[in-house]
Amino acid sequence: MNIITGKILTLLAVVLTAGVAIADSRVIFNDDFEDEVPGRDPKNWKQAWGTQGEDALTVCSEKAATGDKSLLIERGNNDKNWGFAPKIPQIKETAGTMTLEYCFQLEGPGNAAWVGFELRSRNNKEKHALTWSIRDFKLIMVSTVPNAPKRGRTSGPLITPGTWYKMKITAPLSKASGDNAMIEITNLGSKEVSNYEVVYNHPSAPGAFLINFHPAKNNFKLYIDDVKVTVDAK
Repeated sequence: MNIITGKILTLLAVVLTAGVAIADSRVIFNDDFEDEVPGRDPKNWKQAWGTQGEDALTVCSEKAATGDKSLLIERGNNDKNWGFAPKIPQIKETAGTMTLEYCFQLEGPGNAAWVGFELRSRNNKEKHALTWSIRDFKLIMVSTVPNAPKRGRTSGPLITPGTWYKMKITAPLSKASGDNAMIEITNLGSKEVSNYEVVYNHPSAPGAFLINFHPAKNNFKLYIDDVKVTVDAK
């Protein structure tokens, strides 16, 4: 090996080593429901607020984005609002990004479904860090930062009933890591991908993910699958 080759290999090793040190990625939550029993309550999810009433929150084998099972929320004639959440471990990193991924499918009348999703602080005392909802089968993303562009509201694609979609939300863990959250939604049938950027309202203790149901919107089904949260420290 000559001197030039040796220098190149040494430089490459330094770059690779630096890359490993910078990109410290870890999965802190991963739930595909495959090890659970259909018809039973999900192990890693629970009601977080409101009145669930007769609405079902169970593992099912009717449909799945991958594998054989998913989480089913069957909204009946309940006129109350309520929400549920996964048990995501505390995020200790203060710089870098948090990425939430999940698949979903909606069934029911287009004027009935209204599902809200939100990232917020674990202490539950702050405003939402970011919200997005499906109302009348249209995706709407909302920033809670005061004076955000377009009043913080961004419209996404129409959601087709009976079709699986994948959501991917990447949010900065601190203001030093960035101001905006990146949202990617993929139609798993057509493979069409849409990307959006929304101003992020940084929470003091990130890591809470909630799924909520609104009053007067009933008689539809929501399937959730392949939920994963990854932290990339910088």
